[in-house]
Amino acid sequence: MKRLFGAGLALVTELVVATCAYGQGTGQSYGYGPGMMGGYGWGQGGAVGMIWMLLWWVLIILGIVLLAKWLYRGSQGGGNHGPGNRALEILRERYARGEIDKKEFEERKRDLGR
Repeated sequence: MKRLFGAGLALVTELVVATCAYGQGTGQSYGYGPGMMGGYGWGQGGAVGMIWMLLWWVLIILGIVLLAKWLYRGSQGGGNHGPGNRALEILRERYARGEIDKKEFEERKRDLGR
């Protein structure tokens, strides 16, 4: 998950740099910068600008979702591999091997809070 997050962050950074560089060389100026969609209107090249704009927003939303998911997993202490779950797994294994009987299994399971 960390690799995917790092790759996504690198992709977003690369797109930001490419987008900034793309708008610099248009040569068109309206007094307030290159204008909407890198200096192009709806005629010449407008569809390309619209596609880039949609792709940009999809990547931003995807990045936010992945970041939220990554942060949520981190706050849970590793998901299903917590110490309480491992103790319950060991208890089930011991019961399955016959080392403890059903009464002892239920008591210890109750002690673990499961």
